[in-house]
Amino acid sequence: NAPQTNVPSTITMELICEGVTWLGIGFSQDGLMAGSEAVIGVLGEEPKKYNLDGRWIGGVNPMDDSKQTLIDASINVYRGPITVLKFTKIMDEQGEIKIRPGDNTFLYAQGHSYFLGQHAHDSRGSFQLNLPSVEASVMDR
Repeated sequence: NAPQTNVPSTITMELICEGVTWLGIGFSQDGLMAGSEAVIGVLGEEPKKYNLDGRWIGGVNPMDDSKQTLIDASINVYRGPITVLKFTKIMDEQGEIKIRPGDNTFLYAQGHSYFLGQHAHDSRGSFQLNLPSVEASVMDR
């Protein structure tokens, strides 16, 4: 078998919060909600990718089905209770905000309940994360 050179890089993310609630992890160029993208997990549904077109619920819209490329996406509640959103995402997808080695800006949000809606003012924010460059070699054995 020839080495695979065009396998896309992925990132696995996990958000753990107290309570029984919807959760979201966003990808942003400026740390603001509007104009960003997110993965949102609502209990009882498969987590999906969303466009964040505004700061109100009408501005939170699922991406087209062709853009729903998450791998092993789940949202679960465990004893405590705690809610866990976990997924693997392709880092460089056409027409989406790229996640790359170096500085990246991420968003997070936790809802008031398990229905997608308003998040609490103190249950959302942004953070910077510097991702290392990963060099992978595939050898033919």
